[in-house]
Amino acid sequence: MDSLVEEYGKEQAFSREAPGQRVKGKWTPGSVSEFTVLAVIQMATGKDLQNLPEGLRGKSTVRVYTDVELFAARVKGETGGPAGPDFFTWKGRKYEVTITDPRDGTDLPHYKSIAVMAPVDEE
Repeated sequence: MDSLVEEYGKEQAFSREAPGQRVKGKWTPGSVSEFTVLAVIQMATGKDLQNLPEGLRGKSTVRVYTDVELFAARVKGETGGPAGPDFFTWKGRKYEVTITDPRDGTDLPHYKSIAVMAPVDEE
């Protein structure tokens, strides 16, 4: 077996926003790209919830196992502008990646991410 994710994972689509930038003093968000990876998604455990910041612990939360790194929210992108977290839809709900930890100290290296339900877009 190459990895647990390859054995048990299902294809999952994710969205990633490139870092934005200021153009003539106005903020321009980065472009959004879509990608698909194999992922194992499960409801989060109580221990997973303890690792979240206080204000996020009451939201619907899942853990995501992948062979590729998912991006959590970050303050500075590679080009200096803020960039958002990766997003995905699972069981009809939109989630945003909050924490990603590499699990490379095991026989089967992978990434474990924690994602919380994203705020509903108000349009």
